[in-house]
Amino acid sequence: MSDKVAGFYPDPDGQNRQRYWDGDAWTEYYTPLAPKTPEVHGSATAAADYPYLAQANHPDVMVAPGTTPSSWPTSSTWGPAAQPQGGADETKVFTSGVRGTPGGMAAVVAVSLLVIMLVVGVGWWLVNGRNPSDPDPTAGPSASGSQGGGQTNTGSVVVDGNTSGDVPGGGTWVGTLTISVDATYLLDARANDGTLDLELDVRDAGGASLGGNDDRGRDLSELGGVSLDPLAFVTLTAGEYEVVVSEHNGADAGFQLTTTQISDRLELGVTTSADVPSGGAYYAVVDLPEAGTYTVDVADTEGEDPSLYTFDSDGRFLVNDDRDYDASDYDPLLEESFAAGPLVVIVTEYFGNATTVDITVTGP
Repeated sequence: MSDKVAGFYPDPDGQNRQRYWDGDAWTEYYTPLAPKTPEVHGSATAAADYPYLAQANHPDVMVAPGTTPSSWPTSSTWGPAAQPQGGADETKVFTSGVRGTPGGMAAVVAVSLLVIMLVVGVGWWLVNGRNPSDPDPTAGPSASGSQGGGQTNTGSVVVDGNTSGDVPGGGTWVGTLTISVDATYLLDARANDGTLDLELDVRDAGGASLGGNDDRGRDLSELGGVSLDPLAFVTLTAGEYEVVVSEHNGADAGFQLTTTQISDRLELGVTTSADVPSGGAYYAVVDLPEAGTYTVDVADTEGEDPSLYTFDSDGRFLVNDDRDYDASDYDPLLEESFAAGPLVVIVTEYFGNATTVDITVTGP
């Protein structure tokens, strides 16, 4: 080694390192072995350099900023949207790589400042910017009504008869309903203009809702009215109640309200003959002593096509038309789980014809 110039050479002790020769002797300075070929690290070696990221299917950190990977993991539920042909207007998906750039960070800071300024400005306006006559936007809906002045019209509800009323725009109509007989009652409200959307609610003296309805729907419109008209069944004891009628969109609405006591009753396990009027319906109530599965069987005796509707104490409405249409058995049969309490049974004739049916309710 005496003729070697000073420099780093393979360690004569055989260690995986280089040792410095000063031209006369080995010194105590060492350095790792230099690689035989330069190692280049970048997007091409990212999967090998960071295998834990590759296994986690995080494609947005497996590519260099500004580049697009050649393929996305098929098991991933996210990534670039499928790119239809169309160029610059295609859908883009942004990932954390955007936020990691200086421009992205500046955008985030700018948006944050804008939000803070907006919140401060709105807060200042709430405290100082309103005119004394402006409504307080933090106070919520007015107790007197949802829109307009919240005007309330009042009246009295006729039992077993018809009541006319008018809902003022943005307000309500409140009618006093006096009940003398404990029973289940049908309340049928119909707007004079069939395009309006009435809502009906029955409340006790304390203002608690006992039942109501918004839309009767297509099926119950077979009983008359349009699908937007409310129709409700409420079981009431003797006393005084309020019937509240409103219009869903706050429009002025004239209406007609029919209130009827359902006096016909069915007994469990007993077959009852019932007459269905032309263009109308038969109504009855059966008391279910316990929750369970009950069967309501309707058999037509005149060769007509009856339909069956039920309304239970949970407010659930069910309908059945034909028990076996393919076998030409057009009598309805309903076997369902019902809650304990009064069950309203309604029978109509599909084509509006008068007919006579036998009704049998059986249960657990």
